[in-house]
Amino acid sequence: MLLYELGSLVVSKAGHDKGEVFVILKSESEYVYLMDGKTVLLKSPRKRI
Repeated sequence: MLLYELGSLVVSKAGHDKGEVFVILKSESEYVYLMDGKTVLLKSPRKRI
C-alpha cells in the first residue's frame, strides 16, 4: 500500500490531463483528492485512485 503525504506534488500519467502537476489535498483509504489551482480548484478537488 502506498502512502501519500498531504501537499505532495504528483504528475498525471494518463488521460486528458497527462503531464499536468497536481497537489494532494487529502487521502482516504484508496483515494486521493487532487487540485491544480487552474482548472481543478480547492472547492471541487478531483477524487482519484
